[in-house]
Amino acid sequence: MIIFLGPLPPPLHGFSAINSKMLELIEARSPTMVFNRSRSTSRFGIYELQLFIRFVGSIFGTKSKSLYMGLSGGWGQLLDAPFVAIALAFKIRIFVHHHSFAYLNSPTFLSRIIMFALRKSDHIVLCSVMADSLVDSYKINSSHIHVLSNAAFLETTSVSDSRCRAPGTPLTIGFLSNITAEKGIFTFFETLQSLRDNRVLFNAVIAGPVSIEIQRQFDEQLSMASDVRHVGSVYDAAKTEFFADLDLLLFPTQYANEAEPVTLWEAMASGVPIVTLQRGCIKTMVPVGAGVVVAEVAEFARTVVAEVRALHDDPAHLLKRREAAKVAVEQARKQSALALDLLLANITDSVRPGKST
Repeated sequence: MIIFLGPLPPPLHGFSAINSKMLELIEARSPTMVFNRSRSTSRFGIYELQLFIRFVGSIFGTKSKSLYMGLSGGWGQLLDAPFVAIALAFKIRIFVHHHSFAYLNSPTFLSRIIMFALRKSDHIVLCSVMADSLVDSYKINSSHIHVLSNAAFLETTSVSDSRCRAPGTPLTIGFLSNITAEKGIFTFFETLQSLRDNRVLFNAVIAGPVSIEIQRQFDEQLSMASDVRHVGSVYDAAKTEFFADLDLLLFPTQYANEAEPVTLWEAMASGVPIVTLQRGCIKTMVPVGAGVVVAEVAEFARTVVAEVRALHDDPAHLLKRREAAKVAVEQARKQSALALDLLLANITDSVRPGKST
C-alpha cells in the first residue's frame, strides 16, 4: 500500500498537475490511499484535521510500504509537519517531491526543522540546480536525491512545422504566463520598445490571464502598442495554435522562486525557440542551440534585439533554432522517462536505490 499526500486539482496549477500525474502512475502500480491537500473552504482547519485523523488511521489499518508527498513551498509546511512526524514514527519510507525554490533560496526555521527530520528520506528534485541547492542548504546526502524533470510528464506530440519565413517578413514574438509584474510583462513591453527603437520588424502576441493588481497598467501599455495583441488565457487546442503562430517566445520572468516552467517545455516541443531570464532550473532546460538564457534583467532587451535581428535576417538560422528546440525536448523526455520508471519502481517496491539522474 502506498500513501499519497499532496494537493490535487482543482485548482489546477503546476504543483497540483504534476501531483495528479504522479498519482495516476503510482495507482497503476500499487494500491494507493489518497490524501488530497488542496485548500478547502472549511473554516478553522476542520478539513485538515479530518485529513490527518484519516491519515493516522491508515497507518494503523494498513501495512504501508511508502509515503509519496508533494512538499509545500511556504507555511503549508506547517501542515505537512504532523504527517511527516507520524510517518517517521512508524518507520515508513518517505519520498518527498520538491516543486519550489522558495525554501531553497531562503531557508526558514520551519523548513530547517522539516528538512532535518527528512534528511534520510528520498528527495525528488526537478534538476541538478535544485539538487545542489538541497545539498548546500540542508546537507541532504546526494545519494538520497532523485532528479526528475517535469519533461517526464509531457505528452508526446507530433509537430508538423510548415512555418518558413522569408527575409524581411516580421517575426511573431510571444509571451505566455500568468500576467504579473514579477513574471516579466513590463520587461516584455520594454523589450518590444527596444526592438522598435532599433527598427527591427515584429508582431507580438500575449497570452494569459491578467492579474487584477496590474490590469490598469497592462491596459495602458497594450493600448499604446498597435503591433501587440492579447488573446487571453489559452488551453489545449488554443495553446497549440498559439505556439504554432510563434517564431520566438520571450520569458522574462523575475519570479524569485521560479522552478521548471512547463511553458518552456511546451514551447520547445512545438519548435519555438526561447529567450529567457535565468531562474531556478531554466538554464538546464534551454540548450544553446534552442535559444538564449540571459543572466541579468539589464541584458535582456539587448539580447532579444540581437536574437530577433539574427532570426529575421536568416531564415535558415531560425529553422536550426526550431529543430534544436524540438530535439532538446525529446532528449529530456526520454531521459526523464527512464528516471521516472526507476523512481516508480522504488516507490512501489521500496527498494533502496542509488542516486537516479
